[in-house]
Amino acid sequence: DDVGRSVKSRKYVGDSTTWTAGGTLFTSPAIDATSSGETASAPLTFAHTVSNRNNRALIVAVGTLNDAPTGITWHTGGDEQDLTQLGTNASGSADVSLWYLASPNPGTANVVISAGGSGIQAGAISFYEVLQSSVLSNFISADLSSGVSGGGTVTTVASDMAVDVARQLGTGSATIGAGQTVFLNHDISSARGVASYERATDTTTDMTWTMGADAAWAAARVNGYLTVPLDIIAHKTNLLALTAGYQSHSIHRSTDGVTWTAPTTPITGDLLSTTI
Repeated sequence: DDVGRSVKSRKYVGDSTTWTAGGTLFTSPAIDATSSGETASAPLTFAHTVSNRNNRALIVAVGTLNDAPTGITWHTGGDEQDLTQLGTNASGSADVSLWYLASPNPGTANVVISAGGSGIQAGAISFYEVLQSSVLSNFISADLSSGVSGGGTVTTVASDMAVDVARQLGTGSATIGAGQTVFLNHDISSARGVASYERATDTTTDMTWTMGADAAWAAARVNGYLTVPLDIIAHKTNLLALTAGYQSHSIHRSTDGVTWTAPTTPITGDLLSTTI
């Protein structure tokens, strides 16, 4: 059913007839890469790498002084792709916003954040195996008080991702919530901007920060999709497993039935005419 986003493996060991724990073949969405940058005045340009994987997505979390950016683009060679703003939140003169792009061109290129407020801090995180029709959703926001753990609860599906961003005036401390992983932590122009992600394990995911000053905060859900296992075969010393999800197939390889490796290039990306 469409509750979880992972495909698990099970195996026999020796002459046992009892299935034992194997590993995880596939989890949707999957993390690709992170990067970050800062500048005292717009525009902000920093490098990021998007791998050539199935169903790619790029998310940028931004903290600014006074105003959200007027736009964000993904520059690959002579091609520019515009990101869409999901939402923004302002608390005093601190502003945070979340932006996304479905199917960014793969490669190492630049995230370019256009004029808005000053003192820009931004973190980029790319994923693959993301629902292309709804990359980012369930936006929530809050105003955080100095020295008090705060944030909110993102509505999720198990194995989805939640992302958040916060910005405070002053370069004081910022303590991340349990289970979260930081992908932005910069201070510039007497302000600190932070962002994090967390893998969902249930229908709700708590995202929190304890900031050293009052702050603006926002969060959202990165949407995965249902994936189904199709077949598994033995080839020489490898196991090869085929899965299908959304409009793509994926093939995963294992030598022990526990650790699985996905190919670094799409084998049948966007081949299916209808969504799984």
